[in-house]
Amino acid sequence: LPSISLSIKDDMISAQLLNADGTEAHKKDIEIYLETTTGLLQNNRLVTDEFGRGETKLLFKDKGKVKAGFKFYTGKAEIQV
Repeated sequence: LPSISLSIKDDMISAQLLNADGTEAHKKDIEIYLETTTGLLQNNRLVTDEFGRGETKLLFKDKGKVKAGFKFYTGKAEIQV
């Protein structure tokens, strides 16, 4: 089962799919579900591109977390904002 790496830069939340060994997974059209304990995300679901990446904008933020996961495997990754 793949994992997810999250990063934030200039209010953009980026998600990257990872293989079980930690290398980048280049899988297209995988849905990543997002939730936040702060602010508002432009999209709550991302669909990955051919490089296994997706991103959305954090529209309003305060201190909290953004969590990412899959439909039945929530909370695979989180990042502090």
